Amino acid sequence: MLRISDIFLSIVILAFSTIVCAQSQTPPVRQPALPDFSSWQKTADHSSPLIYKGQDTQVRDIHYEHDDANQENVVFVFYNPDTHKEWFAVWNHQSRGSKVEAYLYEPVENGIWVFVKFLDSDDGADSVFKSRYSLEAKKQ
Repeated sequence: MLRISDIFLSIVILAFSTIVCAQSQTPPVRQPALPDFSSWQKTADHSSPLIYKGQDTQVRDIHYEHDDANQENVVFVFYNPDTHKEWFAVWNHQSRGSKVEAYLYEPVENGIWVFVKFLDSDDGADSVFKSRYSLEAKKQ
């Protein structure tokens, strides 16, 4: 039987692989606002085994999903293991028939999120998370 941590790790690896392996495209010039996901379906709220600052640790994350006939949206909100506060969010957006677009956000205050970076295959999403947050997936 699969454990929740195994399922989450698979989702994280799939999400990162999708971003890294997606076709290269010029990043949009606009800085997209993170959609209000408060009314979206919460599909996961758990802690996952990751490597933070070179140490094995549990990092809490919550997934929110919203799909309709034309698009799929998922927001992953990660919590800092030191402060237990919102740390960063990744918004995966895909219109039907197009590639997944992934955007990185950080909270500033009062529930406001600011756009940080468009995640694309040229950047290598894994290196962004490692360099910016000292965070990486555990190798199996």
